[in-house]
Amino acid sequence: MTVLDALSDENLLGAAFPASESWRAWRAFLAAVYALPMTEAERAIYTKHTGRETPPAAPAREVWCIAGRRAGKSRVAALLAVYVAAFKDYAGCLVAVQWAASFLILHVVPLVVVRQQVTGETGACRRAWA
Repeated sequence: MTVLDALSDENLLGAAFPASESWRAWRAFLAAVYALPMTEAERAIYTKHTGRETPPAAPAREVWCIAGRRAGKSRVAALLAVYVAAFKDYAGCLVAVQWAASFLILHVVPLVVVRQQVTGETGACRRAWA
């Protein structure tokens, strides 16, 4: 499941983004960050704001975003923290009984910590909110 799938699903993260039209630029941003296919409208937004004709072919390893007041950056940062904590599988990076932690530290968002523990050789994961 991609971040845009989770964002579009009202049963997942979509309920936090009710007016989808007002989030078009952020959807283009997320598609670029994760190198996801873009609609024509998203590609036009991407080209307008980056000056690049070709969208990224690989997901970004690090992202910096400069956004003005009331741009929705806190909500999108929280979306990303929840997405990488809940939907990314860290089992290939960890050994049994090792924890992964996702941290989001932003001056307007409280610290969000989600831990994921690999519970044995099967690679089954247990998530816990701290």
